[in-house]
Amino acid sequence: FKKAKNQYKKKFYKKNHTILEKEILIEMLFQLGAKGVSKFKKMLYFLNKKQKFMASLEMLNSLWYLQTPERVKSLIKNYTRK
Repeated sequence: FKKAKNQYKKKFYKKNHTILEKEILIEMLFQLGAKGVSKFKKMLYFLNKKQKFMASLEMLNSLWYLQTPERVKSLIKNYTRK
């Protein structure tokens, strides 16, 4: 977890993410690594534009979702909750 948190700080240090967005990205870094997360170009774009619905769709449309659907659903649920 500490490694994922450090990767977040290194890769996204200039971004102004909410706590929930940080949580998603750290979780992704923990599971997929920096190289894996870098493949989520559209999701990262929508996340940075604060387009929750589109970012969530990109998360659902991934191999990551197929491998750990409950974890991804839980992250999306928390993220899209107002």
